[in-house]
Amino acid sequence: MKRRKYWIFGAAAAVVAVGSGAYSARTTKAASTTNTPPAYVVKIAEQQAKENGDPTPTGAVAVDTTRGATMHAAAAGGVDGSQIPVWLVVLHGHFNDRNASVPAGQPLPTGHVILFTINQRTHQIMDFGIGNRPPDLSSLGPVENFSMR
Repeated sequence: MKRRKYWIFGAAAAVVAVGSGAYSARTTKAASTTNTPPAYVVKIAEQQAKENGDPTPTGAVAVDTTRGATMHAAAAGGVDGSQIPVWLVVLHGHFNDRNASVPAGQPLPTGHVILFTINQRTHQIMDFGIGNRPPDLSSLGPVENFSMR
């Protein structure tokens, strides 16, 4: 079983610790572009959606940013490698993290939002979170909406 690092994002998010379009956790809209992220980002997003139980999420956005800025926006605190360039991907749907490591008898994390960072150099997922509220993306830069298969 894979081990995952989880973020706690948003005060009301139900997360285990260790709509199409631009949005934010607050009601203000983040800047949106019509560009799409690189193909590897879309492919990883498709894999994550499927692995987490919803191969057809209702919304998908990505932001070209840094790991530190992402952690700040997700209210996850400090992080090593804060200047590493990453893609922050946020998907909306109905998710159940089957790869989570949880104590015996505890339910797997579920939520309507998954978010994860992808290292732009290695194309590896660095961080992952699941909950019910997306982070406020307005401070991170242009939000790129994209479609999945």
